[in-house]
Amino acid sequence: MLFFLTITKDTAIRQSFINGWFDYYIMFRMDSETDTINVAHDIVFLDFDNKSFQTLNRADMTPRDKVAALLKMAYLGNAKVIVLDFDFSEPDYRPAQIFANEEISLSGLDRDQILFETIQQIKNDSSATTKILVPLVTYADKTVKHNIFESLIDSKTVFAVTPTLTTNQIGDNYTRFWLPYLEVKDNKTGDRDILWSIPLLTSVLYAGDFDELENLKTKILTGNEDSFSVNINYKQKKEFTFYRETLKNGGLLRDTTALQYNRIQYSLIPADVLTQFPFGTVQPANIGHWRKGGLDNQRIDFSDKIVIIGRSDGDCADFYSTPCGILPGLYIHGNAIFSILGKTRPHLTPLYKHLLIELYLIVFVAYLFLGLSEFKATGIVCVLTVLCVILSYVYFCYTNEFVYFVFAFTSEGMYNFANNIQRMLNDGLITIELSFRRFRGRR
Repeated sequence: MLFFLTITKDTAIRQSFINGWFDYYIMFRMDSETDTINVAHDIVFLDFDNKSFQTLNRADMTPRDKVAALLKMAYLGNAKVIVLDFDFSEPDYRPAQIFANEEISLSGLDRDQILFETIQQIKNDSSATTKILVPLVTYADKTVKHNIFESLIDSKTVFAVTPTLTTNQIGDNYTRFWLPYLEVKDNKTGDRDILWSIPLLTSVLYAGDFDELENLKTKILTGNEDSFSVNINYKQKKEFTFYRETLKNGGLLRDTTALQYNRIQYSLIPADVLTQFPFGTVQPANIGHWRKGGLDNQRIDFSDKIVIIGRSDGDCADFYSTPCGILPGLYIHGNAIFSILGKTRPHLTPLYKHLLIELYLIVFVAYLFLGLSEFKATGIVCVLTVLCVILSYVYFCYTNEFVYFVFAFTSEGMYNFANNIQRMLNDGLITIELSFRRFRGRR
């Protein structure tokens, strides 16, 4: 039994079992009002949906001047952190055209310049406290692609981030994990550097100290530590720990124990994208769609909020498969931020806890079969098996610990073990009785 638990701890079967339970947990969370409301209140989503792109004549690339309009709106509303979830590695070379009843025909490069100047204006505003996150896309060799706004990045107002997410390679293709950072290198010099991920950097800029992350860069690049921590002061002060990414054959190794701590809790679901749920859990006052006359939601309060701007239209290439259905990237980043700032955090239970639980069950079931008749013992085991499944699920829901009682295996093994013990005892008693009778017969 102990051998079985040890060899299956990080296998495909084990991971599939964990993922299946977590999917049920996600559905359970849809009706829960724990810390979802607290965190969800501070995360705002602004997107370009299908109706937006119909108005824009289904443009292949999001007009950057429209992105600038949403950015300026959030900035003037005193948003604390604004994430631009777009790929800016290529300029917009489209010829001049008019979108959405515009008065002036603008080329793609003109629209790029409008967004550039908007970011620059925020950067130059000495009284501004808003932080802007610009994703940098990387090549397969970990070098960073050119970004049309890279000259504005100063790590004071404008920050570079990586939009990297990862799937669970064992068992399914769902996007289940966020990554804390990505190690990159300079195109010319080959010098190594760290790009923080959107969820981690957003959370630190919102409720922590960016200098802590800067100090950790050197430790990650040169040190031997496996874990790193930053202070998060959201609702309650806590030390948030993340782990070194494990590499194998030059690539990032998936499904490590450390990665399980980065599991995304999908609790913020929009109502009008390709999800499995007929309803949304994002508060109506915290979601808005671009329209030619402004946002379709005038009730949004941006003050001191996290604002994520991106695309959710059907033509967008930034869609991912999740346990909740197909979601665009901006909502996955939002759920990852929720997972960091929330009160609970998924984590694996240490192996010794699993072993102690199993040892207790082995002893308990052994005494059960030895002390009761086979019929009574079997009935009790069946009832306890059902209860253990329910109780372990409830325990998981309230603590997010991956504790699973493999009670069926224990019961089956101990049933046979107890029968063998009883048979040995009976055989021994019979042998003693026969020996005693022979002794009396000789006398």
